[in-house]
Amino acid sequence: MPHELLDPDAGTSYRLRWLFTWSSPKASQDAARRAKVLAAGEQALTRLVGLLGKYDYKRRATIEARIDQALHRTRAHPYLTYQLAGTDADQAWRVTWTVDQPALDAAVSLDGVVLLCSNGG
Repeated sequence: MPHELLDPDAGTSYRLRWLFTWSSPKASQDAARRAKVLAAGEQALTRLVGLLGKYDYKRRATIEARIDQALHRTRAHPYLTYQLAGTDADQAWRVTWTVDQPALDAAVSLDGVVLLCSNGG
């Protein structure tokens, strides 16, 4: 099925054909990369749990910012969700996290898929 790509600056429309391909080696690479990302994200969260209440990990805003930074840095933010319990007053901080299964399933469904675009035929 052809798709139209509009160039608003030139006022031109281009007909493109999309072709989806699947590669088993790429699927294996995608799965391995995601497993590495999940492990790095969980390792970063475990490290942060050990710092709660110490140093500058005493305010909710700081803790949440550090958790978000760690998840983005490890690229695990699409797959891990966390809950932070505790208050600035009581300093009884607790972090729990879970794997976002729908997000993980969506990523798995695209393992090995590559989109190719062509302007031919």
